[in-house]
Amino acid sequence: MKKAVLLILFFANGFKGFGQEIHTVGVFRSFPTGKFGSSNLGSGGFAKSGWGFLLENNTKPKIFPRGFSFATRFSYQKNEIDTPRMASKFSQALGHKTRISDSAYEPITLLAGPNLEIALRERLFLQLKFGAGVMFTKVNAFRIEVFDGQGNVLFEDVLDATGNVPFAYLGGVQLRQAITKKFSVNIFADYTSAKGKMGAKLGKVRTTPSEFDMATLNTGLSLKFEFN
Repeated sequence: MKKAVLLILFFANGFKGFGQEIHTVGVFRSFPTGKFGSSNLGSGGFAKSGWGFLLENNTKPKIFPRGFSFATRFSYQKNEIDTPRMASKFSQALGHKTRISDSAYEPITLLAGPNLEIALRERLFLQLKFGAGVMFTKVNAFRIEVFDGQGNVLFEDVLDATGNVPFAYLGGVQLRQAITKKFSVNIFADYTSAKGKMGAKLGKVRTTPSEFDMATLNTGLSLKFEFN
């Protein structure tokens, strides 16, 4: 936990004193892709579209070529799990009606990497964004209940999923409209992905951790403030 706090402080402050600083705050819509959004009972994440917010610190060291900068980024998002669909899949596989309580993925991502900005017009800029770092993933525990044909409970317990802290990366594009020299409005789209291992605890039984993909396409709006 202490390491996570130190990392958050590092990403929030960036590289102060190395040059021009630009701070960004934004919100986005998160769309699961690949296995993360799949409803395959063996490998799917059953993730639904969600939302998130980001904080970014962008510095322009004087030694960097024109248009290049270095960004540190903190983001949080929430993607609910499609538990009704998951329950339906379990019901088909078990041959008994299954009910699963609500749950969600809540990843926190810390990334750092270079950005390249290209002027399209006098106040309109295209920015290419790249980043690498780590993702801390929390999955809310949920209850599983299995019923017989008469509605009697055959099985019930709480499933608690835990995983490691995987490597994460980002690639994205952003359009920046400068309102003044110090303030801009941006629209952006990026692809964020992480692959780690996740296991589960069901009652007293622990499953063997297996590979788990978490990838999302994010689109949103942000505000950028520049300081010298």
